[in-house]
Amino acid sequence: MQFATSRYSKLADYLWSGEWKKADDETANLMIQVAGEGSNGYLDQQAIEKFPCSDLRIIDFLWVYASKGYFGFSVQKNIYQSLGGTSKYDEKVWKDFVNRVGWTNKKIYTGSGRTEFTLDSKAEACFPHRIHQYEQQKKLCDFPSLASRLVNCNM
Repeated sequence: MQFATSRYSKLADYLWSGEWKKADDETANLMIQVAGEGSNGYLDQQAIEKFPCSDLRIIDFLWVYASKGYFGFSVQKNIYQSLGGTSKYDEKVWKDFVNRVGWTNKKIYTGSGRTEFTLDSKAEACFPHRIHQYEQQKKLCDFPSLASRLVNCNM
């Protein structure tokens, strides 16, 4: 990939070799890094609103391309919107979304274990996932805000 700059080369390598969990971890790390020091290690609504569309497009493209359209933020956004999701949190929509993308499977949802997941055995759009998890009582990223940002970035 020409635009898989050095910043994204590790992510691209993980994705091309089908190492989805490692790519998932790298995606979370990259997004926090791109958000900058003001993010305090997570992406709140303000950080997401300022997240560069160009970086979001690269990350999403790498996921979608490597997975043949199976994974990626834009795939997640389409599912989320098809369930009635908007930029406002709705518990029923969120639960339906989590079930649809397979995040209720404890191994995925908690991030426990080092199992490398195979494309055929996981739900569509289950990755990227780690950026949506909680760490130290803070959610790394608010998905309704991210879905809204994807819309604003024409993704």
